Amino acid sequence: MTGTQSEIEPNSLEYTTPEEFRALVAQIYDIGRANPEVFNKIQDHRDNGKEEEFFDTLDSVIEYHSDHLSESLSSLEALKELRSILSLKSQLTQLYKETDRNPTPFINLLHQLSIEDKGKSGSLEVGPYTIEYRTEPNFLSSGDKIVIEELDSNTYGILVLDATGHDFLAEKNASQVAEIYNHMPKAIKESCSQTLQELNSMTQGNQGLYVIASYFIVDGDKEEIKYANAGAKLFGKETIEGGFPLGILPDTNYKEGVVSLDSNEYLAAITDGIDEQKNESEELFGRERLESMLSAEPGALNKIFEANKEYQGQAKNGDDKSAVIIYRK
Repeated sequence: MTGTQSEIEPNSLEYTTPEEFRALVAQIYDIGRANPEVFNKIQDHRDNGKEEEFFDTLDSVIEYHSDHLSESLSSLEALKELRSILSLKSQLTQLYKETDRNPTPFINLLHQLSIEDKGKSGSLEVGPYTIEYRTEPNFLSSGDKIVIEELDSNTYGILVLDATGHDFLAEKNASQVAEIYNHMPKAIKESCSQTLQELNSMTQGNQGLYVIASYFIVDGDKEEIKYANAGAKLFGKETIEGGFPLGILPDTNYKEGVVSLDSNEYLAAITDGIDEQKNESEELFGRERLESMLSAEPGALNKIFEANKEYQGQAKNGDDKSAVIIYRK
């Protein structure tokens, strides 16, 4: 945590707009980043309606920060942070009272706002190709990341990450790899195989940090797509075999493929949260169903996400869901 986040007055219990509530969500994330084990306990207690344990856990968060904040911050910054954390508990307590101590409205609202805040989608044109992407977190946080960067005029690098595990710890791992990528030299990013090799090297020795990844370089002028794959699921144009996920084996060599798409062809990377989504009968959405819906038509990804949500019905949302498709009309 830092001492720069906006401060909420301890006696202020007004959070009636999405913007105000997102400020509260941001504080929850900050607490989690400082102490993920406590954060996971909070999430578990809330999801299971264990109200007393929920607030006992918040007390442990406050105690943790009162002991440790001053180690890295000045006394003034530490006091501001602690005040903000106490305010968070006050607001959560008030929200429970307003909902007759029923956690369901709180969960639904937090889920809605965090999805709106962290999920993203979009598209861009690169020469003759269209790139569409979409990502949706499972709940509070996401172990899936899509990083799109303009490497040169009409040339883009696209990194798709899917960290093992769920929730905050998965997000932490994926964010760590994305941050490594962001600081890599451009000369490395211009090679798909070198990019994955460098990321793999930098993630060794971190127990539990295993990340499935794929990396694409879309060159609109040359009308070609370079790619490399670290355990990801790729679809469409014939692709080369991928290597192990990042963080498993040192010195893994990742082969680099090059393809040019003809009209109505596509290349896609899709995380397993989509094809492994179950319905109320515990049946998988499945790879075959997914492949039957993939196409070089605009909006294909949105149709897949909508169909996946409909298939899920009232079943549990199993995992984060992310997809990138590169196609030529």
